[in-house]
Amino acid sequence: MRNFHYRKKNKTKIPFLIGFVLFMIVAVYIYMSNDFERESPKINVGDKVYWNLQKPVPLEISDNSGIKSYKISLIQEGKEILLEEKKSLKDYPKKINLELNYSKGRMLSTNAKTILKIEIEDKSLWNFFGGNELEKELEVVIDEKKPLVNIISKSYALIQGGAGLVIFEAKDEHLSELYIESSEGRKFGVSKFLKDGFFIALISNDLRDKSFKMYIDAKDKAGNFTKTYIPFYYINRTYQTSKINLSEKFLDGKIEQLFSEISSKAGTTVSGIDRLDKFKFINEALRDANYEFIAKYTSKISNETIRDFNIKPFIPLINSAKVGSFGDHRFYQYNGKDVSQSYHMGIDFASTENDKIPVSNSGTIVYAGDNGIYGNTVIVDHGLGLYTIYSHCTTVAVSEGTKVREGDIIGYTGTTGLALGDHLHFGILVQGIETKPEEWLDENWIKANITNIISDAKKTIGE
Repeated sequence: MRNFHYRKKNKTKIPFLIGFVLFMIVAVYIYMSNDFERESPKINVGDKVYWNLQKPVPLEISDNSGIKSYKISLIQEGKEILLEEKKSLKDYPKKINLELNYSKGRMLSTNAKTILKIEIEDKSLWNFFGGNELEKELEVVIDEKKPLVNIISKSYALIQGGAGLVIFEAKDEHLSELYIESSEGRKFGVSKFLKDGFFIALISNDLRDKSFKMYIDAKDKAGNFTKTYIPFYYINRTYQTSKINLSEKFLDGKIEQLFSEISSKAGTTVSGIDRLDKFKFINEALRDANYEFIAKYTSKISNETIRDFNIKPFIPLINSAKVGSFGDHRFYQYNGKDVSQSYHMGIDFASTENDKIPVSNSGTIVYAGDNGIYGNTVIVDHGLGLYTIYSHCTTVAVSEGTKVREGDIIGYTGTTGLALGDHLHFGILVQGIETKPEEWLDENWIKANITNIISDAKKTIGE
């Protein structure tokens, strides 16, 4: 009798156990399956939408399981304006990039409070097969006004390969981008000047650019854009051209030495390369890499507000002679044939061997070390995007981060890098662009193009 009751009790447990196991299998499936994904759809957008009603507003929506439907509309004064709606998407995309367009025929007021309402439903079976939903409302700032740009003061002329200064006013409640761009696509950052809404920029142009007109580009968050031409008197300039015959002594001496040094630093041993190929590598590929290295250190500008820029004429090397010109287009020949070319982007000065190199203006050392064809090099940041470079040093006497003042010794002349005789290669860069150093050695040029421009701007703005 007891066995009968035991068997009967076990028989009642079996269906329960089977049901429990099936329940657990279903529960695990629901928990693990993408079909029952529980995350709500996402929108890649900020807290506000700025819109000029002219250009489409980009909007990205996404969902892990796939988007089933969406509806996007504007709400203003209780009225709803439908922008875009898709129901029962068959392919259930996981990401959709939208461009919201507005038809002015819908009579949207630019002054009333406007809300962008976004409703999304995914294809998940969660919520009793109803899926996950997202409903989000964003404030829309309607802005149809372009930024206002007004030039206050500027250099009169901009010479090909030279530098200039411009001070201007830029007004826009929602200003987002402001920079100066050349006709060749080179961009220059701007610094705040004196008061809110005023800006200053030191600019230059690469002497190799065929066209070098400058424009102020201002853009706001709504996409309104203003491009203002800077009416410099643009002067084309022809620079020196030189033909240099490569000697056996130079190829087997300096080039072989520098090529071996570069190979050693790279941890490689290279053999079987023709000496002309070694020269071309150094004069072209290595030169480009070294220039990019310099540009990386000289392209930054400070975020501080500029009130003055007191710069004195540079004297790179006291009691020295000029032995190399800026802008010299050099053609290298071997056995009567052109084999390579380069531009000399600085001035070479020579005096006595291992001569002291003083700094002419205060600044911060941003680099002090070797740089390929330039040898031991010191780069000084003088502010407003103006940098000086001192190369071929025997040794450097400063380290990165050091603050220097007028007269401080930063290094000693030498023959490191691609230098043959003891000399100093001196260069000036404006936001990464090599510029004509002779301008910055001239007190009258600095007064006319820097000092007076700032003084005139202060009078106009009203300090």
